[in-house]
Amino acid sequence: MSDSILFRGEDLERFSEWRTVEKDHCIACGSREFGLWATAGSYSSVQCVKCGLIWMSPHLNDEGLAKYYANYIGRRRLNDDLKMEQRKIQYQFDRELIDHFISEGKVLDVGCNGGFFLEALSGNFEKHGIEIDPEAVAYARKNQKEFGREVLHVSLMEAPYEASSFDMIAMRGTIEHLPDPVSAIRKVSQLLKKVDIIISQPLQTVTALRLICFVISGRCFTQFSIFGILVQGRSALSAPGSGLNLSPSNFHTL
Repeated sequence: MSDSILFRGEDLERFSEWRTVEKDHCIACGSREFGLWATAGSYSSVQCVKCGLIWMSPHLNDEGLAKYYANYIGRRRLNDDLKMEQRKIQYQFDRELIDHFISEGKVLDVGCNGGFFLEALSGNFEKHGIEIDPEAVAYARKNQKEFGREVLHVSLMEAPYEASSFDMIAMRGTIEHLPDPVSAIRKVSQLLKKVDIIISQPLQTVTALRLICFVISGRCFTQFSIFGILVQGRSALSAPGSGLNLSPSNFHTL
């Protein structure tokens, strides 16, 4: 049995049996040339020779992802008062930036957790959210009186919205958790009323790449570097979904 791998105090080895999904090509550029980048316990990650993308291989299947994200709101949010307060401050910064581009319309938050970011946005928005953690959805429906009924327990790829439904789509710290980020961005492009994607620089931390991305009227940016480029992260195990890290050339094919 492999030694424990602690990520935020949680042993990731307990999810090993669901790590059954392997890719024979780079999930960004399609190249079949990649090699081992790092290992930790039974986990490993590989790096694309062509574009530099790093991803976990093998990664969790759908059943494993559901188990990992079950009650994510309880394990990662509601039990951490400091993080909740820090996020409130961050959401206010985000709102102020967004207000320079758009101040009303129909908005979708992908991976909305308990609806905390939607709550911070202007009341002029028609707010919608999707989330795969059922406990987070239940929290939003109970506590977010303004829009809780519009928070759905569904994945992005299965979201029941028609094309060109939204003026703004937010993906905050979400895309690096997805097993197929390219398909996710294409899906977002379909749901937006206007598409003109500009990829921006993500926030990196010691343990994870955090691509904090907004698609606003088709523009994708962050408060850290508007109209920037993706930069390579330094972590192989950012999230059990994909272990995604990005380099400047990763999304040229989108």
